[in-house]
Amino acid sequence: MDEDKGHIINITNILEITWENEEGDIRPIDEQIMPYYKEIQERQNKIPLFTLDTTILKPTFSTKYVDSIKNEIKTFASSNTLNYAKLIQRLFILYKLEGAHKKAALIREILTPKALSIYEICNIIDKITDEELDNKGFPADKIANKIDKLMDDLIEYAETPLEMKILKRMKYLRKSLSINDDIDKKEWIENVIESKDSLVEVINKYFYAKLENYPRIMINVDELRKN
Repeated sequence: MDEDKGHIINITNILEITWENEEGDIRPIDEQIMPYYKEIQERQNKIPLFTLDTTILKPTFSTKYVDSIKNEIKTFASSNTLNYAKLIQRLFILYKLEGAHKKAALIREILTPKALSIYEICNIIDKITDEELDNKGFPADKIANKIDKLMDDLIEYAETPLEMKILKRMKYLRKSLSINDDIDKKEWIENVIESKDSLVEVINKYFYAKLENYPRIMINVDELRKN
């Protein structure tokens, strides 16, 4: 039961988050897989239980991995590296590692197909940096094509003003990636970075608004940020 919202959460919400790439392969979100979790069926009622597969883990692995995930959450909660999309995904992993399946289920409710499309934008635009843009082999056309595909996906789901704003800023970024012979490379890089930062800002607002619906998790994020 989600006590904040007063409704029952489907236990299947704590399964691994996946997405389908262009080749049709199902991949774990953020390319991170949880190989040491397995779903087992027990008793006739077929209730799924999630247990740690200790046969493939070293004794110290779990503790070190939990610490690294907590450090990443702290990083993504910091103002200069703020990224609520990745913060939410790391929370999902952390809660499963710690056996906090109820909290993991709450996070899984945030990551709807619509939210996952928006999350995938973050994975793509992470590659857009000043250094990469200055690289002669920067695949601007390839990234622009991926943005086009994600816009097509998001158009199917977009409903709220914030979601429409994300689409609009994706279009700005897509346009800025087009190489224009009328401007020099420095100006082009500045335009692309400005468009990217503008998109990141509205994506952070989107995922922060999702988190705000779960006060207990927000308290947990503040605790992790301070520790």
